[in-house]
Amino acid sequence: MTIAVAGAQKTVPDGLTLAGLIEREQVETPQYVTVSLNEDFVEQGAFGGTVLREGDAVEFLYFMGGGCGSPLRARKKTRSRCACSRMDGVSAARTEGGPC
Repeated sequence: MTIAVAGAQKTVPDGLTLAGLIEREQVETPQYVTVSLNEDFVEQGAFGGTVLREGDAVEFLYFMGGGCGSPLRARKKTRSRCACSRMDGVSAARTEGGPC
């Protein structure tokens, strides 16, 4: 069957689930991905039981906080520099007012 994945037409086997598609597409950090199926969000707990159908449109989305002002990403802040931990675990430094 044919479905759209991120706008590209792909042929996939009948009976493929969202969980199977995530694995097949080698989605990075699948624990953080949000999936839109035909413009409706699908709960992560439903990925394994959501069977794709001919013509479905699937999008993989990541919602991320930004900068050192985000409590989820701030690690250490000094007077003139800020050290942040990105979602991939890599540390970055910036001066005040600039991006991490």
